[in-house]
This record gives sequence, structure tokens and C-alpha cells, in this order.
Amino acid sequence: MFKINKNKSTNIKSEVIESDIDSPIIIDGSLYVNGIVEDVEGDTALKIKGNNINAHEIIECESHKNLILNNNEAVDFSQQRDIETSVQDFEGRNLWSTELQAFSTNNGVKSPIEDEKLGYGYYRIRTAFTVDNFERDDIRTYSAQTFNGNGYYTFSLWVRPEDDLYLYLTGSQNSILCPAEIWTQLNITKKVEEETSLRTLQSEGVFSPEYNPWIEYKNYQIIEGTKEHSYQPAPEDLQYAKEYILSQPLQPNKNYAIAVDTDIDDWIGVWLGNDYFAGYLSEYNHLQFSLNEEIDTDKIIIKSLNGEGIVSKIRLVQGKYAY
Repeated sequence: MFKINKNKSTNIKSEVIESDIDSPIIIDGSLYVNGIVEDVEGDTALKIKGNNINAHEIIECESHKNLILNNNEAVDFSQQRDIETSVQDFEGRNLWSTELQAFSTNNGVKSPIEDEKLGYGYYRIRTAFTVDNFERDDIRTYSAQTFNGNGYYTFSLWVRPEDDLYLYLTGSQNSILCPAEIWTQLNITKKVEEETSLRTLQSEGVFSPEYNPWIEYKNYQIIEGTKEHSYQPAPEDLQYAKEYILSQPLQPNKNYAIAVDTDIDDWIGVWLGNDYFAGYLSEYNHLQFSLNEEIDTDKIIIKSLNGEGIVSKIRLVQGKYAY
């Protein structure tokens, strides 16, 4: 991988070669291309689509050897099954898995909850009023299961009510006006000691069989600490997996990058072996990581959340970019 800068000069000389991609890639305002620099006399380093790039324009070079042996094997993830893995503690990890996400009871009133699952961690709820169980319902509290913790945790949730509603997470000082048909994020940081019941989403209003709007919610997240993080699913929820064999061990204190050619439009996680979660691919299906210690493994594991799609190629290189 080469970083190109026409305003900086070096002494690198090489022969004209063809890049193994059709066009250069722009990352953070810099131009990158794939190729090999040979130590021979010449005026040109790379040739891309017939346009020569001069040797003095190369300012960085990274190893581009693909460390994955079975990298060209197309894999239909809908046919894959889970591979047992574990997840180490890391900053920003979502501690709330999808099997715990459905809210269950309507506390303080006799009316049960009516709920529908709309997707992964995506539900809608309202009070299930009947003639027999109807009573005045000023505040609805939708609870989830118990959570075990010790310390401060940040809770967040996205909601979209069918009508304008005042909603809040239990423990908040004030409710928030959540406009109809618009996603609004609710969050709170609070101290948890041992096991606690999560009385999570609460709504204010006078509800009845005649006025009973749905509330959609998704992206429920619990993060240890007081810092907010962008939503990520719990790594434990990824269930469709494929192993890829490494040609050599990964080294500590080195930068690595993974790029995946796929049509999977969902969360994809990467494990180094079975016991080290490296992170999620970006929206560009790319991930950078480095190791602080040696990991004894000869494989990486790729996991998909919904298993809908194909991974046609995967690339793991030493360096910052694997495109």
C-alpha cells in the first residue's frame, strides 16, 4: 500500500508496474494505491489506468501481503453456524444482549403489555387494554430483566412514538418530549450495585383504550462507565461464523488491518482466535487493530449478526489499510 503526495519528494526509484486495483483510494484526504516498489532505476513507481505516478510522489510504503490463506473462498453466511467464542472486557462494549432486550411488564397497573418484535433488538409496545382490566393509566413503566453490575453505567435507548409523548428512562430527572414518527435518543448514567431490576422506559400521559399509541424502541445499550458511545450490538449476539486460517502468527506492537468484500449490510465482528474480540468492521467493511500482547492463534473468525449475504474475499495485512 502506497501513500501518494505530489508535494513531497523522496529518493525512491522503481520500474513501471500495474496496480492490483482499478483506481486509487482516498483515505482522510490522502491518496492510496496497491502495488510493489522495485529497487531498480526508473522514473515511475506505479501505473494506474495508464496514468504514471512518479517515484518522488511516494512517501509511505506498507507490507501488502495477505496473511489469510483461504481468502478467495466465497462464503454464504446464511449457511454458517455459530462458533463458540468469548469476549474480553473493552471500552464501549455493549453489555445488553438481544435475548434480554424485550421489555415485559407494565408496572403499577393491571393492564398487561402488548408487544411486537420488528427486527433484531427492535420492538414496539403499548398497553393491552381490555374492558375487564381497564383502569386509569397515567404512567406506563416498561421493564426489562435484571442486570448484574457494580459501579457506574450509561444506559441509552432510541424511541419513536406513534404520537407525541413524554418519555424518559427510570432515574432521569425530567421526561423528554419525543415527537411522533421521529427517532429520539434517551440516556442516563447511574450507579448499579449488584443485581438490579431495570425499570427502563417510562411514559407520561392519560392512556385508555381510545388513546393508546405504539412506542417503537431499538438500540438498547448498557456501557460500563460514564462516557457515551455510539451504538454497537453485544458481540455475543453475532451467530453466523466462518474461520479463516493465517499464514503466520500475529505479532504484538504491530498495526494490522482487515478489509472484507461482502454484500452483508449489517454488523460484522472479528475475533482473533476464539477468545479475543478485535472489533466491528466500519461501514466501509474495514477494521484497524494492534495487539498489546502475543495471541496464540492460527486463525481469525468473522461473525455476522443476521447471516444474510456473502463474503467473497477477505484481506488481512500488516499496516493501517487493507483496501
